[in-house]
Amino acid sequence: MLDVLIIGGDSMIGRALATDLMADGLTVSSTSRRADIDAEEIFLDLATPATEWPELPTAKTWVIAAAMARLAACRQDPETSRRVNVIALQSLAKRAVLQNAKIIFLSSDQVFDGSRPHRPATDSTCPRSEYGRQKAQAEEIILAASADNLVIRLTKVLSADDALFTGWRTSLTQGKVITPFTDKTFAPVALNTVTDGISRAIAREITGILQFSGPIDIDYATAAGYFANHLGFSAEHVLSTAAADAGIPAEERPAFTSLDTRRTEQTLGLAFARPDELIKQAYAKH
Repeated sequence: MLDVLIIGGDSMIGRALATDLMADGLTVSSTSRRADIDAEEIFLDLATPATEWPELPTAKTWVIAAAMARLAACRQDPETSRRVNVIALQSLAKRAVLQNAKIIFLSSDQVFDGSRPHRPATDSTCPRSEYGRQKAQAEEIILAASADNLVIRLTKVLSADDALFTGWRTSLTQGKVITPFTDKTFAPVALNTVTDGISRAIAREITGILQFSGPIDIDYATAAGYFANHLGFSAEHVLSTAAADAGIPAEERPAFTSLDTRRTEQTLGLAFARPDELIKQAYAKH
C-alpha cells in the first residue's frame, strides 16, 4: 500500500508535494491528465466519466489537487467545470471510501463572498463565483464522505515561476510598463508553506477544515510595486489599471480573500509571511 496518492500530480502543488513527500521517505504515486505522462504516473482525466477511469492504487491518504481552477473558465463553461470540480469528486470520494483512504481536498477562499477579511473556517460558505460554488459543493461531498477527511482552503499560492510575476519580470527587464489591477486583491501564501503544511497534516492525521492564507489582503498594483522595487525598478514602470475595465465581473474580484489561519498555526505550527516578505523570498533579483 502506498502512503499517498496525489490526484493531480501535474499541478503546481501536486508536483511540489510529491517531491517533498518522497524526500521525507514516503511512497507516492500521482495521476496526470497529460498525454505524455511519466512511467510512474497514472493517466486520469476527471472530465471523462468515472466508468472510463483506470483502477487507482491503494493508498493511506489521497490528496486531491486536481481542479478546473480558472474563474473565467468556470464561468464560461459551467458544465465542464462542474463535471471536473463536483461530479468527479463524488466518484473519487466513493472510491476512497472503498479503500478506507483518508482524503485531503484542496479548496479555495472562493467558497466565501469576500466581503470581509480573515474569514473564519466556521463561517457558512457563501460563494459568489461559479468556481466558488463548485468548490463549496465539493467540500460538502468530501466532509460528508468520512469524518477522517480534511479540507484545506487556500488563498493565492505563489511560486517562483508564477506566470503573472514572471511575465511582469520579463516586461520590466525589457523596459516595458506593467499594468496591474487596483481592484483585485489577494492574500498570497508561499508554495513551500503549502506543501510543508500538507505534509504535516498527513503526518498528524488532521481532520475537518484548515485554512492557509497570507496574513493581509493587498491589491495586485501594490504587489507589483513591491515586486518592481525588489527588482530595482522605479514606480514609473508600474501603471495601475482596473480589473472592472478589463471585463472581470465583480464576483471574481472580491474585496478580501484572506482567511483565518489560527487553527492551522496551532495544529501545524505554520507561519505565513506578509506579502512584501513573501515576494522577496520567492523572487531573487536578476
